[in-house]
Amino acid sequence: MITGPEGILSRMSRLARVVLILVCNVVHAQSSQRTACLPPAGTTLVEFRSGTNILRGFIDLPQRAGKHPAILIIHGAAPTDVTADTNYFAELRKAFGRAGIATLIWDKAGNGCSSGAYSSALPIRERATETLAALKALKQRDDISTGD
Repeated sequence: MITGPEGILSRMSRLARVVLILVCNVVHAQSSQRTACLPPAGTTLVEFRSGTNILRGFIDLPQRAGKHPAILIIHGAAPTDVTADTNYFAELRKAFGRAGIATLIWDKAGNGCSSGAYSSALPIRERATETLAALKALKQRDDISTGD
């Protein structure tokens, strides 16, 4: 057993490592809880693929029965987390819903609950590709009018 300043420093160093491990485990547990990616109340989770990325978001459907026209809400370049912060375009989504129009909103790659990484090299091309994938996902739904 080491006594004196060296022994105290050694014990403090071990204690600091234990505390760091505990903090890391707590942070990991909290981030694991977030991965549930539950859609806001009254909406439906939507998941679709764009390239190798799985994009997740939700659709707001009007209260009326039947097939609905739909609109895509596409973000700019800022980070998003649409299932954690449901205020993204909330008033706009409500207005479209009252008009009988469904809205689809999702996190771009590497944001929120979507997999992958958002490229800063060609974001316009990636956003266009995501948008086409979202349109394809909407066309596969029975509750959306595709105009065909």
